[in-house]
Amino acid sequence: MLRIFEIVPGGELRQIQLEDVPRVVGGTYISIDGSTSNTGITILTSRAVPIITMSLSADGKEHDPFRYKVNFKRVMEYILLNYQTLTNIFYEEPVIGYAGSVKALYGLLPTVPEILIEHEDEFNKRPTKPIFKEIPNQTWKRLFLAPEKIPSGTELQKEAIRRKVEAMFPWATNKVITQDECDAIGMGVACGGRVFTGLEDTITSKKKAKPFQYIVHFIGAETDLEAVSYMLDEMDSWKPKLPAKFQGGTYSITTLNGRGIFDNKVYQEMGDQDKVLILKFKSTQYQNVMLEHDMTDLASQCSYIYAVVWRKTRKGNK
Repeated sequence: MLRIFEIVPGGELRQIQLEDVPRVVGGTYISIDGSTSNTGITILTSRAVPIITMSLSADGKEHDPFRYKVNFKRVMEYILLNYQTLTNIFYEEPVIGYAGSVKALYGLLPTVPEILIEHEDEFNKRPTKPIFKEIPNQTWKRLFLAPEKIPSGTELQKEAIRRKVEAMFPWATNKVITQDECDAIGMGVACGGRVFTGLEDTITSKKKAKPFQYIVHFIGAETDLEAVSYMLDEMDSWKPKLPAKFQGGTYSITTLNGRGIFDNKVYQEMGDQDKVLILKFKSTQYQNVMLEHDMTDLASQCSYIYAVVWRKTRKGNK
């Protein structure tokens, strides 16, 4: 089910239909919080002000992920083809929580890039072609919640994001606005404002990294879905085992460009956090790492390598 609100001057929410969306003037980018059951979509101005908020929810308690993707693609295709002024599309990188959500999350992820490719000739005619950007979950939350720190735990993070969204935009206090919409708004405000004020690099900037000892398991696969499915199925048999504090948690994939020293990439992506990293790179890259870990055969059989990394020594367990 699709529900769309236009935010009119004064903060009133006016419900509109999909075909009315292109008539709402002023949008320059779109922010999407993809979910397996309810996706939040927000269109914002170059000043990072939301003018449209949407919720696409699954029909019924038992929903078909393939049907859900088709509906999502229908909505996004209509918006991207008919809303001529959109130049950026921000999409939250999937956060892997449990096996049942993996296929649906990675089914949704390529939807927008598919549309951009399928209608490439149309988009190339525009003065500015829409650009698709995947945004790390923790990056936009850190930027949006600053100067406050990101709380620990998913529920506390949701509460903090909703609280700040409602403080910035009082119309969001209406309980019909879903958490996924609040997340899309928060990500849009955090990232969009930086793109249109020349601070785009801060979306992915990293603090100076400190070296540490780490455990790594390598997975060879052709797709993210294949790699994640294998990880969730096999992690119980790994030696050393994944620490109990991370089992049943959420994980996201970071793609490396193959440049630089692998250890430094691990340190940079981990920063001062204690978490599980999944670092993806082409099997032809970091050959010294593959040789060091006796993984050259694995690299020769797959297109991509996924390094699952966590700290060897953790806080409270030294």
